[in-house]
Amino acid sequence: MTSVDVSNTTIFTLIADNFSEGLAGYNCTVSVKNPQIALISNVNFPSWAILHDNSTVPDSTVFLSAVDVGETVQAGARNVILGSIVVQGISEGTTNLTIIVIQMDADGGGLVAPSVVEASLFVRREPVTIKGDFNDNGRVDIGDVTRVAYMAVRLVPDDIQADFNGNEIVDSGDAARIAWYYVGKVAEL
Repeated sequence: MTSVDVSNTTIFTLIADNFSEGLAGYNCTVSVKNPQIALISNVNFPSWAILHDNSTVPDSTVFLSAVDVGETVQAGARNVILGSIVVQGISEGTTNLTIIVIQMDADGGGLVAPSVVEASLFVRREPVTIKGDFNDNGRVDIGDVTRVAYMAVRLVPDDIQADFNGNEIVDSGDAARIAWYYVGKVAEL
């Protein structure tokens, strides 16, 4: 689950893991299930999508269309970025983002039938005020230690506020630091 503060934005990248027959183009919609929690404020397309279009933003549902005119996404392409969605937090709560693929074509005209995974977004009322308090309960506890450990092994998305050692990624050093802080072996994060 990704987190964002009210009035701030976060980016969801749409990635296809494998195009065995390449990609000619696609049409899809991305929707925020609860528009009282968040809205889509912008859409960005990758460089291969020379021809692209999207519906007006901000909105709770956005239509995206892209065509690979330059045949950049070839057969066997992996981890292809289809675009990114900028989502703004409106009010505190949790909502999902859903993708509906209307049509996706392989090079040569065959249909691509992708599996789609929903994304979850938690909008926080205000920024974390206690360093290391990722569950917003007013203290650093075992839940926060667990959250950072999950970030370090990539079970949940990183929150850059958990980069306690300043190396620009959340890793085992950060997980160890918050664990030592929790048990009182270090005085600060």
